[in-house]
Amino acid sequence: MSGTWITTRAWLLMLPLLIVMVAVIGWPLADTVQLSFTDAKLVGTSGSYVGFDNYLRLVSGNAFGRTLFTTTFFAVVVVTTEMVFGVLAALLLNQQFYGRTLLRALLILPWALPTVVNATLWRLIYNPEYGALNAALTQIGILDAYRSWLGEPGTALTALIVADCWKNFPLVAMIALAALQAVPRDVIAASYVDGASAFSRFRFVTLPYLAGPLMVALVLRTIEAFKVFDIIWVMTRGGPANSTRTMSILVYQEAFSFQRAGSGASHGARRRLRHRCKESCRERHLMERQSPLFRLFLHVAALLLAAVILAPLVWLFVMSISPAADLAAKPLKWWPATMDFSRYTVLLSTTENSAGAAFIASLRNSLMVAGMATLAAIALAVPAGWAVSRTPSVGWSLSVVIATYMLPPVALAVPLYMALSNFGLLNSVFGLALVYLTILAPFTTWLMKSGFDGIPREIEQAAVIDGASLWQTLRIITLPLAMPVVATSALFAFLLGWDEFFYALLFTSDQRAKTLTVAIADLAGGRVSDYGLIATAGVLAALPPVIVGLVMQRALISGLTSGGVKG
Repeated sequence: MSGTWITTRAWLLMLPLLIVMVAVIGWPLADTVQLSFTDAKLVGTSGSYVGFDNYLRLVSGNAFGRTLFTTTFFAVVVVTTEMVFGVLAALLLNQQFYGRTLLRALLILPWALPTVVNATLWRLIYNPEYGALNAALTQIGILDAYRSWLGEPGTALTALIVADCWKNFPLVAMIALAALQAVPRDVIAASYVDGASAFSRFRFVTLPYLAGPLMVALVLRTIEAFKVFDIIWVMTRGGPANSTRTMSILVYQEAFSFQRAGSGASHGARRRLRHRCKESCRERHLMERQSPLFRLFLHVAALLLAAVILAPLVWLFVMSISPAADLAAKPLKWWPATMDFSRYTVLLSTTENSAGAAFIASLRNSLMVAGMATLAAIALAVPAGWAVSRTPSVGWSLSVVIATYMLPPVALAVPLYMALSNFGLLNSVFGLALVYLTILAPFTTWLMKSGFDGIPREIEQAAVIDGASLWQTLRIITLPLAMPVVATSALFAFLLGWDEFFYALLFTSDQRAKTLTVAIADLAGGRVSDYGLIATAGVLAALPPVIVGLVMQRALISGLTSGGVKG
């Protein structure tokens, strides 16, 4: 088979992905740049050419400099903190102690929690009147009176950083732990025999195995930290006094609150089980070699980590079953005298025009949007990932596709809004699923490419020699072998789609397409005085991704780490 035909075949397999990427990312991005040179409004006139006026107004204002600093500060602090605590947690969980398996399972809970639910949870914890943080600090004597943690410029950003780090440090920990499990035991044993210190073992034995996966974690978290929108929008709306306003919040306000599409576009354009018995015996031997003091340290550290993970989640559940009077009591009642599950009945009710009917509708919309977007992303990613894996000469095209994952959603928001409006797809489940491909397709293609890299090419070549066509080879040989990777990619895509908030907030307005994340954000930001009802909605919204995360923990993390090991 000629090299020209192989290259042509690769481009044909990638063509559907490239067409979608150009339609939902390339054209909107180009339109964003074009709009940035106009004074167009989001609705109404198309606007006239104003040259670089939007950019000059942007850089000359005090808001831009302060917002850029806040964005950078937030990203640097949260990524650094998550990397440090994630690696420390992984090193702890790589040791031998009783309860380690359970603690590993618990670790995924904060990460699997939808971001909007996480933001709502911490907003309730920080509540200035009935929040758990104020109650705890006053009851132990650290504070004399309740504080408005999210209402004071000096504490609001720190409060956001804590909330973000709590959710995302487990991702770093799980990636690092998966890499630590790949370190050969014989190499570690040899370092003990050679008399290497603990630091030397970490520096020269462990760290080289961590480098690739940790780089994956660093890149993923840095991208997400600079794009952050949902947690800040739900918790502070960028306030107080713009002390937590990041670039994403600024662009959203310019384009959608102030209706300045051209100005908003200029902002967006600037930001682009094997040997199980033997292994068990080795683990028991390692535990025997641990000193009593070290074992005590491990168990204390494990209990502390478990408390950090579980305390916010347990409080969310306790709020959902506590009577309203208990939640408003001072001093706060940490456990209800009588458990009240009536809020679950209210939110799961199908009575017409009830709160439950609206909640069920948003739940159904989330399932439909995430499901359709996942199926479309996998359909695009499988042929494209295989083509790039088997034809390195077209690999640069995947780099371009993956680079689009780094784009903040606000960079595409204005033209996508206009396009959906023109085609009648605003407030549409189908339109929202199409937009979600800007996030899901690049990520799943990267995962599929890494998965296909692990399948020997010789198997496919042998099938071709036996007379099988390309389609027969893929259908009978390659795809069955790749099904674990396909399943992992689909799970990741579904979780990303379920968690998406920014596009759902912009492109939906009522129950025809409003997703669960928007419904919870509306509930948390509205005039609902029953905080237990908000907590109940958070619990119900968290159940699907948390269950998926717990059941498929190993598959999810192996999918990420394979990208770091294989490039």
